[in-house]
Amino acid sequence: MLQLLAQTKSLSRLSVAPVLLGTPAKEDKRMNEVLQFTFTQCHRKIMISEIASVANLSVEAFCRYFKVSTRKTYTNFLNEVRISNACKMLIEGNKNIQAICFDSGFQNLSHFNRQFKKVTGKTPSQYMQPNL
Repeated sequence: MLQLLAQTKSLSRLSVAPVLLGTPAKEDKRMNEVLQFTFTQCHRKIMISEIASVANLSVEAFCRYFKVSTRKTYTNFLNEVRISNACKMLIEGNKNIQAICFDSGFQNLSHFNRQFKKVTGKTPSQYMQPNL
């Protein structure tokens, strides 16, 4: 079967999307700066205009650029980074859930709980108790 496929002359595209052979170095540098900023500053409130200026783009252009590059919004990505940090703190067990909420960059506990469950499928207290 593989031999037959390798020798066939009739080919058809499986996708109409262009094949991306790589991103330009300038785009790699831009995304690296955005990621570096996000990872180091995720513990505080980050305005979209602030991260857009890190990428040297307008807010609209940044939102479009980030969505095309990652297939998610910057806000969703930031929440995932924050939840990841919260998971580490929960595993360490040195702080209570409310302290972890604020230390990971969320502004209120109910939003933190909703986002945590959305990302992990568990509440923070369930995450701390792996048998649940």
